[in-house]
Amino acid sequence: MRCCTLTRRWWKKRRTSSQILQRRSRSSVRLGAEQAATPAAETLQIAVTAYMRARADFDAASGANQPAIQRAATALSVAARRLNEALAAAQAPIAELEGLVRANRS
Repeated sequence: MRCCTLTRRWWKKRRTSSQILQRRSRSSVRLGAEQAATPAAETLQIAVTAYMRARADFDAASGANQPAIQRAATALSVAARRLNEALAAAQAPIAELEGLVRANRS
């Protein structure tokens, strides 16, 4: 009689493999989100800083009396220079994010 009771309890408490996988995936998603927050914030900070510097450079380099084509050329030049700097600065956080994505997929 005792054996049957234990078997019933075990049967009720057992988890299917899909439940176990769901529980593991939820915990890894939570951990992955926490790990991804820092490099994502660093990347965002780099992008915002690059935009602010590009805007300041453009305002300093262009004048209201310049023709539109010259202002556009100045804007493109400033944007290209600041974008290259931002991409170089963001290499480390982007690489960290890519590593987290690869680890989460496997």
